[in-house]
Amino acid sequence: MTAPMLDEHERALDYLYGLLDGEDKARFEAHLAGCDGCTTYLSQTQQVIAQLRTEVGAMATGLAGRIVGESLEDEARQRRTVERFIAELESAPAPATS
Repeated sequence: MTAPMLDEHERALDYLYGLLDGEDKARFEAHLAGCDGCTTYLSQTQQVIAQLRTEVGAMATGLAGRIVGESLEDEARQRRTVERFIAELESAPAPATS
């Protein structure tokens, strides 16, 4: 594997999190069109993120219910709590990468 190819593979998570723009994004998308490995990796990573959101949301709902001392069994109320929690997580600054 050559260094430029490795560089594109390293950019997969940056692409997934929307951290690439302009020329970098276009270059990665061109790479992605021909790289089954990156396509599979991104797909699997998106699935893991979705699963984690579901699990974290369920834990947050249970914890919030215990904290406020009320049941969040109502599905609509539970969904709003999870959506608010996820929105807060997503709006938090991304951790610095080394």
